[in-house]
Order: sequence, then C-alpha cells, then structure tokens
Amino acid sequence: MEENIEVIMENKGDLFNPRPYMELAIEEMNKSRNEPRPDGKVPPKVGAILLFPDGKIERAHRGELRDGYHAEFTLLERKLGNKKLDNCILFTTLEPCVERTPPKIACCKRTSKARIKIVYVGITDPDYTVYGKGIKHLEDNYVKIIMFDRDLQKIIED
Repeated sequence: MEENIEVIMENKGDLFNPRPYMELAIEEMNKSRNEPRPDGKVPPKVGAILLFPDGKIERAHRGELRDGYHAEFTLLERKLGNKKLDNCILFTTLEPCVERTPPKIACCKRTSKARIKIVYVGITDPDYTVYGKGIKHLEDNYVKIIMFDRDLQKIIED
C-alpha cells in the first residue's frame, strides 16, 4: 500500500513525507474550542487535515463552525460538501468516532463513504466505548491506517 502513497503524490517529484501534515493536524487540533458538556467533561481536541493529490490542503478542528461539530464532519461535510475524495489522504489527531446520535453519521463512516483510502491517525481514542473501533471500521472498509510518529503521539496525549 505504501506504493499507493507515492502514486498519489507522484506529481510532487519526491518521496512522500507525511510528517509536516501530521504537524499541521496538531496545530489545527490546538485551535479546538473547549466545549464543556452538561456532565462537566470536556471533549478531546481534534484537528484534521485533508491532503489533495495536487498538494492543496483543507483543514478543520473540533468546534470550528459550531459547538459539537467534530473536525472530520466540519471538513468532509461542511467544507467539502460530502464530495468523493478518491486519492486524498486524511490526517486526524484522534481516531474517528464510531457512533453519533441520528441523523448524524459517525466520522469513520463519513470517511469511508468519501472513498478516502489512506488515513493517518494521531492516537486511538482513549474512551473505552470507542477505543480501536473507528480504526477497525476503516480497515474493514479497505482504508489503510498509519499511526502518527510516536513523538507526535506523545504531544497529542499531553
């Protein structure tokens, strides 16, 4: 599958280096708004970067457009209108969610529906109700999952 990354980015003329996009996702994560819930818990900060084959990027973070809006929802639906994003690469600081209250669609389902085939994930969701399930859904739908570099995972966890 690694060769697919090179094919996707062939117009760059160099081997693909994902680290700058991982770092951009973390920068975007840090823009997330604190949205305390009624139970007092604060949802995790999340940043997402979508890399197009031509090198263009689009970005989003949790709460960017409205409280409660997940980064992937903002990016894939609100900013890009549910387009098919074949050959794009998604970078997200947190494993995509697996459940949303209807009529909302889980971020992992929205990602696979957009036909994104490569997703870089910062960390698995530490919430035991999600942990690993978003990644499994993506893998079950033929999406290649690549984890962020360990030192960047540490930044996200802190």
